Amino acid sequence: MRFWTISVTISVAEFDRTAIRVTDTGPGMTTEMLASILNKEANGTSPQGLRLAKEIGILHGGDLEAKCGVGMGCEFTLRIPLVRPNVLIVDDDQNFRHFLSRSLRQMEASVVEANDGATAIDILDSGREFPHLIISDLDMPKITGLDLLSYLRSNDKTKSIPVIIVSGKVGLEASEDVLVRGALGIFYEGNGFGQTNRRN
Repeated sequence: MRFWTISVTISVAEFDRTAIRVTDTGPGMTTEMLASILNKEANGTSPQGLRLAKEIGILHGGDLEAKCGVGMGCEFTLRIPLVRPNVLIVDDDQNFRHFLSRSLRQMEASVVEANDGATAIDILDSGREFPHLIISDLDMPKITGLDLLSYLRSNDKTKSIPVIIVSGKVGLEASEDVLVRGALGIFYEGNGFGQTNRRN
C-alpha cells in the first residue's frame, strides 16, 4: 500500500503577498485535467475545491498557481495581498503620539497621525482608505475625543470603525460617557496603560 503525504506552508511577504502553499506526493494529473478542474464551465462532477480557492483568491486581488505532473504530485499556491492594519492616531501631545506610532509600526502596522480631532475628520473625509482602528486622546482642542466619537458614530461610512480613547484623567464618569458613545474601550495614560475600561 502506498501512502501519499500532504504539506501546507504559509509564507508572509512573499512578493508583498501572503502565500498559502499545499504540496502533495500523489499521482498528479495531466495539464488538460488540471485546466478542466480550474475551469468554471466544467461539469458538475469535477472537484469544486480548487475552483473555489481560485475564485476566492481573485476576489481578494490574488491568484492561484498550480503545478502538476503525472506521477509527480501537485503544488498549489494561493497568493493574496499582504494586509497590514491601518491605524489612525489622534492626539495633540506630539511625544505621546510619536511613541504610539513607533510601537505600532514595530508591529508592522500602517500608521497615520492627526494632532487634533478636526485634522482627523479631514483625513477621514479625504477619501483615502479608512483605518481599521482609531486611537484618540480624550481632551484635545477644537474637537475633543468625545466629539470625534459622536461624528464617527453618526456617519454610515465610519460608524463601524473600532475606537479606543486615551485619557490622562482617571474617572468613572468620563469612562461611562466614552463607552456609551460607542468606544471599544478607554486607556489611561501612565503606568504602561495599566488601567483600562472596556465594553463587555
